[in-house]
Amino acid sequence: SHELRTPLHGILSYSRFGLREAMTADREELHEDFRNIEESGNGLLTLLNDLLDLAKFEAGRMKFDFAEVSVEEVVADAVNEFATVFDDGALQVEVRAEGQLVPIVADRRKVLQVLRNLLSNAAKCSRSGGTVTIRLETSDGLARVVVDDEGMGIPDDEIELIFDKFAQASNARAKTGGTGLGLAICREIIEGHEGRIWAENRTEGGTRMRFQLPVEGPLAAREPGEEEEILDL
Repeated sequence: SHELRTPLHGILSYSRFGLREAMTADREELHEDFRNIEESGNGLLTLLNDLLDLAKFEAGRMKFDFAEVSVEEVVADAVNEFATVFDDGALQVEVRAEGQLVPIVADRRKVLQVLRNLLSNAAKCSRSGGTVTIRLETSDGLARVVVDDEGMGIPDDEIELIFDKFAQASNARAKTGGTGLGLAICREIIEGHEGRIWAENRTEGGTRMRFQLPVEGPLAAREPGEEEEILDL
């Protein structure tokens, strides 16, 4: 309830400022009020969308659209989306493909959602001038993605807890904010692919987020549909 009230209070407060000062404030002040309203509204919309996604997962009603996907292309799209965020933080981004990559069977939109969350967290946690490194690999029937940042890492006793709903690393809350829903949704998406996602602390400092997906997709995506079964009889 606190997370819902905070952006809503922001919307109402800056709306009141705008209404009260509409006839007297200069355009720059009004523009700032509108900017704050938009920011609060976007924050509230993100939270509501995350809550709806979690509700669908928990009810077993989240639908996946499995098709052949290039993980390399999805990573490139995610990096392009965050280009201005990385620029604002003076961060470098390196993408490394290790060995030959092959297409996988996955829900492209949801894999992109996972990557957006991991890159957002990496950008928030990294020091200015640092580097975010993304490594891709396909081996043993699995597509593996690793996202490294150069932040402060995660307390060892919280490595698993950060994937729980409304959980965040205690040493990151003041700096990054957030609701603690992103990684919980990432886990649901990856497990919906019959994959695995986890976090590690890097020996050189920072956090390493890993996930892996079966190249052939989850069993449900490999099973023949009714029409195919009838043709096989």
